[in-house]
Amino acid sequence: MGIPLPISLRAMTRDDVQAGLRLCRLSHWNQVARDWDQFLRLAPGGATVAVDPTGDVVGTVATLRYAGQSTTDALAWVAMVLVDPACRGGGIGTALLEAGLASVRDVATVGLDATPLGQPLYQKLGFTADIALTRMRRPPAAPCGLGQGASVRTAQASDLDAIATLDAHATGLDRRAMLAWLLEGAPEYAWVSEGPRGIDGVVLGRPGHTASHLGPLHAVSTPAALALVEACVVRHPTHTFLLDVAEARPDWRQGVEALGFVAERPFTRMYRGPWRPSGDATCLCASIGPEFG
Repeated sequence: MGIPLPISLRAMTRDDVQAGLRLCRLSHWNQVARDWDQFLRLAPGGATVAVDPTGDVVGTVATLRYAGQSTTDALAWVAMVLVDPACRGGGIGTALLEAGLASVRDVATVGLDATPLGQPLYQKLGFTADIALTRMRRPPAAPCGLGQGASVRTAQASDLDAIATLDAHATGLDRRAMLAWLLEGAPEYAWVSEGPRGIDGVVLGRPGHTASHLGPLHAVSTPAALALVEACVVRHPTHTFLLDVAEARPDWRQGVEALGFVAERPFTRMYRGPWRPSGDATCLCASIGPEFG
């Protein structure tokens, strides 16, 4: 791995969170300190910073690990590849990405959400496209009023088992710790829909620097998915919301637009390795975001 001199790489610590936030602000990203803390809590040693000769942090990368539904399957997730704009173009981003991949070399399959700019680089590194996602934004007081008929209610801590089961069905992964963190951190954005057999839809969310991010969102039907989003945005009319929409259902995308969301940019979910999470993609309506998968 070639590290651009005189830059050095080291493990990220909690003392570096403010530096990570500085890079987020310079890149107009939405993360807050709690997001960085989650990387450091769930994957100690899994985040790396690039440091210049004066000791300033000029770049970051972070990784997470999710278990699959069998004891042998696992997925590593790579995110937060950030470089100070004043230091770009010298190979720091590539060195950070390589460091992130090296830190999860023991995990056969690695995933990430690529922007159109980054996708060619990831393809050269052996990543292949899986699903398309679109970042959509809803400004405060946007038109709303679909009036979906699904039965929805606010989620409770006691719903975590059912939420984790639904998430595992949709993604093929065990993400219970991440889901518990989302539910605890923003109960005001947590909603479930209920059918004859119990909970059949869920949306969780988290506050961000400029907008609140909704996701994951899983539901057995488009009306249920839209009812979950509508219940949340109606309850918080002064909030700006982001939603990373999976493009598998045209009627789902159209419904989200009817709720006042406008497309901003695409992402492509990509994987490298022999295994793919064996979830039911028809239930996956929106991801947690490119940070957390």
